[in-house]
Parts: sequence; structure tokens; C-alpha cells
Amino acid sequence: MKKTPSAHYRIAIRQGKDWMSHSRDPMHDQVHAGNVEKKAIEVYRELVSSHYPGIRAINPELARIAAWWHDCYKAQMGSYGFYANIYEGRESAKIIRVQLKNLLSREELELLADAVHYHSGSAQLWYLFFNRARSPLHRILLEADAYDILGTDNLRERFRHVFGLPSKLEYLILQIIIPMMLPLYLKTKTARKDLFKRIFTFWKAWFGPSPFVLEYLRKRTPEHKKRHFSLVIISWDDCMALTYPALISVYRTILRKFGIRAHSDEIISKALNDFHSSHIAFGIHDTETFRDQLETSIQKQAWNILLLPLVRKTVLSLANRCPVAIVTDTSESLVNSCLKRYGLTRSISDVRAGIRQSGRPNPVTTLIKHFHRKPSDVLLVCNHPHDIRIGRNAGTAVAYFLPQENEPYLPYIGQRSDTEDFTLRQFSDLLDIVDG
Repeated sequence: MKKTPSAHYRIAIRQGKDWMSHSRDPMHDQVHAGNVEKKAIEVYRELVSSHYPGIRAINPELARIAAWWHDCYKAQMGSYGFYANIYEGRESAKIIRVQLKNLLSREELELLADAVHYHSGSAQLWYLFFNRARSPLHRILLEADAYDILGTDNLRERFRHVFGLPSKLEYLILQIIIPMMLPLYLKTKTARKDLFKRIFTFWKAWFGPSPFVLEYLRKRTPEHKKRHFSLVIISWDDCMALTYPALISVYRTILRKFGIRAHSDEIISKALNDFHSSHIAFGIHDTETFRDQLETSIQKQAWNILLLPLVRKTVLSLANRCPVAIVTDTSESLVNSCLKRYGLTRSISDVRAGIRQSGRPNPVTTLIKHFHRKPSDVLLVCNHPHDIRIGRNAGTAVAYFLPQENEPYLPYIGQRSDTEDFTLRQFSDLLDIVDG
């Protein structure tokens, strides 16, 4: 098989991330594709260790590309539909052949298009009935994509995306049938791990205490009655984007240049609580060189930073009610690059860095003065104890939001203090409490 230049793989992955970042389908967005990418690499490694036939001929980067492009057709759909559900694989393969024809070799392009074509819908029946993958890449994509089927995040948003009673009934029936089929064709240990437990958890989330009824009742508690806010300030690093993995990678690389080897836990504990002064914690005295390298490296990571679920859609709606500003402890240029990539530049009124930097004006107070707002009319969305204190000291209302994706970093972010005015279960809950 003719090899594709490594740089072309990276470009194809970057373009896939960009494509999925503009997805109109909350069930098939950049978060879903990112989850599939993670599992695809795990499945690939398992197949290599088990000497799966033909796996050595597959470049792991091709598995990553498959993860980011397999739902490129559904990403364009504004709502759930029968045609898209049946023929999505075929339509995605058509898009791939056009978008990636100048990046991949002819053999790899056809291998990728074939795997995507037969990964879902009616074309998947071949695999279901005969349990024979068409290629190692097809096997990887099937196993990795199926793992994320049982995700229980954002069920309310998923169901809202289905229009019409017949489609809603069809969708609910599929939530029963599809999980029952998974044990029949998932074969890798990676995909089958805790499979039955995850299936029952999935069914309980859908058909146990209904999440839609619970959400309806929760909205009518006094805590979630709408209030008038003339400005919403949101913490970028903790609530809007998955920045921690990228920051850890950047820190590890730069610290090695200074002859320092640090584990992820040490990097998180020393760096994430004070980004701009972290060189002191690691004993680095060449401050200017360190910060220059840090800024340059972080800027290059903009393509690897993903928005968290429902952020883009919520910000677009929220910006029609009142100004939305961002505070960050990292870099204004990094945030602006990400906003441009996701098409949110016009929806964000201002970006200020240094929320946890000592010796610098408090960006929350600065934004309140800049927009000429009363502190009581401002809402700060965050979860870090330092940020919460800043909001309280400034006189703003505070909404606590800890995305599931950031829960692994909870010991370094901090537990909830029960002093917040609102608690968001998902980012889109902002629309339930902010009345512009």
C-alpha cells in the first residue's frame, strides 16, 4: 500500500476536527468524534497485540482520520431523519472521497471510504449477520463507534433533536434494539468492557426516572427561575473547552527542554492553578524564555482543543440576550483562535486573561467596568474556588458548572462549596436561567 506523507495525515485530522466542530447534530459532533478517536486507538493497539490479520498494514493515523470523518454527513443534518440513519455511511464516504482525495494515497482513501461506508445503517448488515469485518480499519471503526453509542450525556438534547411523533417513537425503539445488538458483534475487549453494565445504565437513563420529566420539574424550582442578567462572564478553561490535555502536553514538552521531567499529576497541581507563575513552582528562573515558549506552543495547540458539548449552540443563543465575555487563565490569543475556528468570534464581546494571575487587575471587575454594568446584574460561570471567590468579592451572581470531561481534574479544580446561586447540569442550562 502506497504510503501517505505524515503531514497529510495531520492535515486530514485537523480538517476533520474543523468539520465536526461545525456540526449541526448534537448527537454527532466533535465530542462524539473525539470519543471515537480515543477508542479507535485503544482498539488498534489491542488488535496489534493480538496479531489481527492485516493490522500491521494499517497506519494508526488512518484510524484517527476515520474517527473524525465517519459522521461527516450527519454533521450537516439539522434534525434526525430516516434517510440519514439508513444511508449515512454511503453519503459520508462520498464526502470523504472529495474532501481527502488530495491528502491520502488512492489505496488508503478507498480503504477509509469503504470502512466509513459500511460502518452504519443498512450497509452494516453485512457485519451484523456474518460478523466479518471488511478490513482491519472497518473493524476498528465499528468497535470504537459502537462504544460511544451507550453514552448517557445530553439525553434531553438528543431527544429534542428528533422532530415529529413518528420519528420520536422510532428513535425510542432504536434505543432498545441497538444496545441489544451490541453483544452480538462487538468482539474486542476494549469495546466489550463493562458492556452489559453500560447497557443497563443506558436503558435506565432513558426509561427509568425519565430525564425529561425530572428536567421539567427541576426547571420549576425557585433556583432555576429566570433572572435578568445584562452580562454573562464564562470561564474558558473550566467550563467551555477541553484545554487540560493540551496544556499538559505543552508543559511536558517545555519542561523537558529545561531538563525537568514531571508527571501529569505534578503538572496539573503546579500549573493549572496559576498558569502564568507556574515556572516558579518548577524552579525555572529564565522567565522570559519560558513564557515565550509557552505562548508559542499553546498557540499551536489551538487545533487540538475541543469545545465541550452544547457550548457553541448555547453561546450563539445566549449572545442574542446579552453580551457574553470570557475569562481565562491561559492566553487570549489561544481563546480567540479557537473562537474563530468555531465561528463564535462575533458572539463573544470580550476576552480577558489572567483571572488567577497575581499582581494583575481582576478581569471580572475590569469587564464589569468596561460594560458599565451593576455587579448584581452580572453572572459568572465557573467552578474553580479562586474564580468563585472573585465573583463573590465583585458582587456578581455565580453559576457552578463542572463538565463531565473535566471531572478527572476535580482534585485540582476544587469541590463545590455550596455558595453558588445556580448549579448547571449541562452548559445549555444557561438558557433556562438567563433572561436578557
